[in-house]
Amino acid sequence: MSQPLPAVGPQASAPAPARADGTLPESVTRQICSGCRVLQIGANSELTRQLCALIGDAALLSVQKDLAGVESVRAPLGPRGRNLGLADVQVGDLADGRPDAAPYDLIVSSVAVRGLPQSWLAQLAGRGALVVPYALGGRHPWVVVRNRREGSLRARLIDLGEDGWPEPVAGPFYPDGGSTPASRPPLPAADPAARYFSTVPILTGNQWGDLWAYMATHRPDLVTVAMVTGRELYWGPTLALVSGEHAVYVRPDALWATSSRIAAERLVETAKKLILHWGWAHRPKLAWWTAGLKPAAKPEDGLVHLEGWAQSPIVITGSTS
Repeated sequence: MSQPLPAVGPQASAPAPARADGTLPESVTRQICSGCRVLQIGANSELTRQLCALIGDAALLSVQKDLAGVESVRAPLGPRGRNLGLADVQVGDLADGRPDAAPYDLIVSSVAVRGLPQSWLAQLAGRGALVVPYALGGRHPWVVVRNRREGSLRARLIDLGEDGWPEPVAGPFYPDGGSTPASRPPLPAADPAARYFSTVPILTGNQWGDLWAYMATHRPDLVTVAMVTGRELYWGPTLALVSGEHAVYVRPDALWATSSRIAAERLVETAKKLILHWGWAHRPKLAWWTAGLKPAAKPEDGLVHLEGWAQSPIVITGSTS
């Protein structure tokens, strides 16, 4: 009779701790100055409070999909009369942004996306930035897209993001639908007999996020983060490589596969190579990964995608990464 898998705490299985309030990473907030022209896309009351505190007397511009979203922006700012001077909110199509008041020094989306609307990018001021939770490797990490001096756009990972972003909604931002690690169906339990020697070094804190970023940018077709349950075990959000019905889980104690079949063993070998190569590359940090922007294959969806991930250790000014 097989023994149940050893219990390991959720923090050991997760790529890295994540904030629960949806606020911006410190590397971004340090660069927002009083008077910045900021557009908030989508509802998030904590994000509203944070942005208003940073831009001082300047009005926060916002676009919301309905009146409930409008109220979510105005409610945290005090009495309604005072709100009129602090928040300029409109109801509209989120994918359109707010062209009436463009350009913006900063556009912040609290809506998770799988592609960037062209209209958002067009509304950036020179040297402006778009900050958005972007689907990658089973998560929605914070990504910043900067309008550089020469007029080109470049994206950078800046933060692991959260396990529980609001459920992505199928539509212009998320053509194929999707879910968050906290809401998607759990992955199958590992087979106790399919345990492989761990090539994972001793990692703490954000190093799990660094490893996830390396694996996700190299094999976005396989890497994900999801819940693993079964066999009297709850692992919580777990870094995994998944192909069809087979999976391998990257754990501090070992690599655990769902079976001993050839397809699962191939995933194990891929995981081992990625982990070893990350070590040989001197454990690059999450915030070192940059990508170019590529228009979608179908121009009618109006989305731009990130591709060609590469290391660039020059991080955003003020970042502690």
